Amino acid sequence: MKKYIIISALAVLALVSCQKEVGSVPGNDTAPFALVGTSSPGDGYDSDCDVKIRFTANSATEELYYFIEPTATKDAREMDDQAYADYVVANGTKLDPVVNEYDGSKTQDIIGTSVFGDNTISAVAVGGGKKYIAYATFSGVQWTTLATGTFTSAVLKKLGLGAIPTKLQKCEQVPGLYRFPNLYADGYHYQFKLATEALTDGDGDTYYEVSVEGQETGLSYGSYGAISVRDVATWQGNTGYRVYNNFYPAYNYVIIWAQYYVAAGNLGYDDDEFIPD
Repeated sequence: MKKYIIISALAVLALVSCQKEVGSVPGNDTAPFALVGTSSPGDGYDSDCDVKIRFTANSATEELYYFIEPTATKDAREMDDQAYADYVVANGTKLDPVVNEYDGSKTQDIIGTSVFGDNTISAVAVGGGKKYIAYATFSGVQWTTLATGTFTSAVLKKLGLGAIPTKLQKCEQVPGLYRFPNLYADGYHYQFKLATEALTDGDGDTYYEVSVEGQETGLSYGSYGAISVRDVATWQGNTGYRVYNNFYPAYNYVIIWAQYYVAAGNLGYDDDEFIPD
């Protein structure tokens, strides 16, 4: 499933010792230690802007705090790690983690919702007068609905799938990116990108040629498995065919010459069309 969410590799910085292994083994801990992990939030959430965050600390951790803010805001503070750890303790949220009876380690999960743009998630473990800070980053994508309407695929209509009520949405973080959310199945969005500068047709109306990269639809075709879609220009590696893929922003009208396919091969190609209400 394609998502425009970027989750970075975990970065952890020790403030208390030059020996990273000290305090990092639960049950044999002499200094506080923490980790931050991120994952999909699961059903009922929007994985484009919601994130599940797991905070883990060792037995030497007496208190655990977290703080989330835009990465640009954090960077503008120009704090070193010690100062920022103090800031998180003073301004963040104190966690109440579950303690593992076997080794004294501590864990707590939270769900961050509507986290838009590039954000830094910080956790500070406090114990024995020392602090340890850990970071992760999450980039959430915000979508603005431009229109409601009806989407029809000529190929899938032949396979028994009729017109679908949906929304046309624009991405606020990625210029030129649009989608029809959860079009054929929950969690599977039909996305397209502007492929040209603004053009003018014979009637003087402004439009753009667009492209559809290969993406799963969430549908399957018998024993052949998952159905994917892409525009014919992408399929054929010939940008000349993009002339048949048009988006008219003034009318929120979209038409795409699209190919549907499975791993074994082609299911057909014809027009996909969105007609706004």
